[in-house]
Amino acid sequence: MQQEHIERFIMLASLEMPNLIVSTLFQGAELSDESTLLTFSLPQKYSLEELIDELEDQMELILLYHHIPSEDTIFGHHCCAYSNPHFDHMYKINAIADERCRCDTIYVTLYSSLEVMGVELRNELVKTGKHGRFIYNRKMDELLRDFI
Repeated sequence: MQQEHIERFIMLASLEMPNLIVSTLFQGAELSDESTLLTFSLPQKYSLEELIDELEDQMELILLYHHIPSEDTIFGHHCCAYSNPHFDHMYKINAIADERCRCDTIYVTLYSSLEVMGVELRNELVKTGKHGRFIYNRKMDELLRDFI
């Protein structure tokens, strides 16, 4: 993805989600052929529950899952939300909790096409569900319907 797309996303997202994305807290990008991974420090530390509430408050975002990989520790609890394809945006947001179940970083993946995004979200949901348990997960048929 071109630098222009990254800059446009940061500008728009910082206006739409100022509690989550601040342009000065952008940490960098990893580019690939079909997606770009952006890393942002959060303006404040959130508990994972608070972060999920913040994501759910965003009109454009749909929560994909809240997952607990192990009952033995709170480290590694994570969540994922994705942009509603009907708004013509193609990205997802992931966060992972630290040992105190707090998040200070989010990871945003920008996609080059809805097809790639839909396949990646489906694969992530299946892969994540193989271990641990979901507190919440979007049903596969609902996810697929979002991309039709």
